[in-house]
Amino acid sequence: MDVTLNVFIAIIGLIVTIFTGIIIIWQLTDKIKKSTKNISKDVANEQIEEYDKLSRERLTQSIEMIEHKIDTKIDSLKESIASYIKEQKKLNNNSIENIQLLKASLIEAYKYDIRKVYYKLRETGEITDANKAYIDKIFPMYRSLGGNSDIEAKYKAMCEVYEKQTQEAFDEARRKKQLSAQEVLDLDFKEEIPNDLQ
Repeated sequence: MDVTLNVFIAIIGLIVTIFTGIIIIWQLTDKIKKSTKNISKDVANEQIEEYDKLSRERLTQSIEMIEHKIDTKIDSLKESIASYIKEQKKLNNNSIENIQLLKASLIEAYKYDIRKVYYKLRETGEITDANKAYIDKIFPMYRSLGGNSDIEAKYKAMCEVYEKQTQEAFDEARRKKQLSAQEVLDLDFKEEIPNDLQ
């Protein structure tokens, strides 16, 4: 396309040069008319008119030739642009199809991973921190890609179980801590009681 643009610029430059030449010729013609006062006006006028006529014919031919070249280049440029647009539309359509395939693949992969963790949870009754973190990471992406509500229900169930599991772990840790504290108190109390009273 750069070549076409350069040709177009060169043609415009040629047209400007031709018009400049015509103006110079007309100015020379005026000078010739003034300088030929001693020559018979009729002879000079006839020659000038004949020269003007020939100059106009040549100019008209040059302009027509340049216009034809420009029209040819413009037609060629239009064909190139139309071809480019057609090819670009094909590429765009292929890209859209590829994106749709990739989207569908991602949805299925996320769905598979979520279900895998969910069924493991159903089997064991527990969900690991790593699995919960992974599910929390991929679920929003799954949803934004257009995932279905079946998986959303599974995700909510996993969240509920994880909350209960975490709460139970906290409760158990607190109970153990309380038991440990009580055992220490019991030991301290036993040490204070004489052996014969125990």
